[in-house]
Amino acid sequence: MRRCMAYLFVGLAVLLVVVIGVRPRDAAAGGTMYWTDVGANKIQRVALGGVGLKTLVTKEKAHVPMGLALDVAGGKVYWVDSIALKVQRANLDGSGMEDLVTNGLSVPGDVALDVAGGKIYWTDSATDKIQRANLDGTKVETLVTKGIEKPWGIALDVAGGKMYWTDLGPDKIQRANLDGSGIEDLVTINLSGPVGIALNTAP
Repeated sequence: MRRCMAYLFVGLAVLLVVVIGVRPRDAAAGGTMYWTDVGANKIQRVALGGVGLKTLVTKEKAHVPMGLALDVAGGKVYWVDSIALKVQRANLDGSGMEDLVTNGLSVPGDVALDVAGGKIYWTDSATDKIQRANLDGTKVETLVTKGIEKPWGIALDVAGGKMYWTDLGPDKIQRANLDGSGIEDLVTINLSGPVGIALNTAP
């Protein structure tokens, strides 16, 4: 647990530096970026050009927001809170915050969306499982409990029918079908604390 949290804060610190440093090729093209700040316990956004910083969710409403995912078409931002032990969402401007899942969580680390399928996925590194629910938090399902130890980052290839995640326990990267079946070890060597994960599914 101590090792997991150490990697978490290092990884999030690096992520925050990278996000703040992003500059688009054309700042006038529009768009926004969102991030969680575990030091200040808040969620913020800014235009891709780095202007218009806005705090969406403050520490009065969030404890330690971690993984973050956007449903732009649906107008929602989703996140997990590793201290309040919740899966939550709000409108993209931070209004209308909702608790979606409040039971059965221990240390949720990351979240991913299958908007077309109407599902939200998350990892829980303390109870060693991956779960999903409907986007409104109903119908919670436990997908993976065996063959994993400390799952953290998660990413979906919806078109390919796969979910990918990092495991801080044995230091490996794995994948399975979106229903949790067919678990595979993909990378098992030369890793030391894998946390974040992202996919490029372009051919």
